[in-house]
Amino acid sequence: MGVPTRRGDKPRERQTSSGHVEGKSPPFSEAHKMETEILGIILGAVLPIYPLLFVIYQKIGRYDEIVEEFKKLRYEHYRLREAYHGG
Repeated sequence: MGVPTRRGDKPRERQTSSGHVEGKSPPFSEAHKMETEILGIILGAVLPIYPLLFVIYQKIGRYDEIVEEFKKLRYEHYRLREAYHGG
C-alpha cells in the first residue's frame, strides 16, 4: 500500500498522522507496556512460590484419593450393615 512512483521503482511507504508506516504493525503502545509489566509482576510473585503451590496441588490430589476410598468403604459398610441387621 505504498504511493506509486516511477515505473519499476519500489513504492514508497506512507506514514500515518501518528508517524507509523501504513500496513505495518505499530510499535508497542502504552497498553502493551502495561500488560507486560503486569505479567512480569505476576510471574515475579508466582514463580518463587510455585514449588509450594505444586506441593499443595499434590496433597489435594492425595486427599481426593483418600476421600474416594472412604466413600467406597462407607458404601460397603452401609451395604453390609443392612445385610446383617436387615432392612
